[in-house]
Amino acid sequence: MRAVNELREKIEAVRAELNTLAKQVGAMAKEVLLKSQELDELLNEYNRALKKGE
Repeated sequence: MRAVNELREKIEAVRAELNTLAKQVGAMAKEVLLKSQELDELLNEYNRALKKGE
């Protein structure tokens, strides 16, 4: 369960970074795309961890 909580915290941090970055450089910037992909990977990992716990 600890890993799930750590993932949740990381997801929230990356989501905040993504929002800040999008405001700074625009939503279509390459940096925003890369950060969005990082968030997607974390969300997928989080969902896999939840399924294992069920």
